[in-house]
Amino acid sequence: MVELPEGAYSIRLSKDAPLFRLDYRIDVLTTKRISRPICVWLPASTWQIVGMLSEVTEKQAGEIIDEPFFDNLVALQSAIEAAGFIFSTDECPNQFCENGKIDIGYGEFTNCKICDESRVLSRERCLLLRKI
Repeated sequence: MVELPEGAYSIRLSKDAPLFRLDYRIDVLTTKRISRPICVWLPASTWQIVGMLSEVTEKQAGEIIDEPFFDNLVALQSAIEAAGFIFSTDECPNQFCENGKIDIGYGEFTNCKICDESRVLSRERCLLLRKI
């Protein structure tokens, strides 16, 4: 999974033996609009673009995870969370966490360790890739 910057377009995979790279463009606003190419090197393997995470279907999720479950989208989200990513502090798996804070009593709060140690991603900007 790769989180793209806002406004990324012209997304494609390129093979640059023996590695793959993900190429995309973003517009840089200066006095005039300039398109800037970006390249992300991927680990050695053969890769395929599945789609944007926010648009992944149940069937596509089932093709990505190792062992299909009753609800493949939930299994995919669990795998992403297990890798140390969350989509917002509202979705923190810690039941006592509220917006990244834990109430420790007497009006005192502490930061949620899971939220502090996890990287918050945007579903709409995450591109899902799979090894083939």
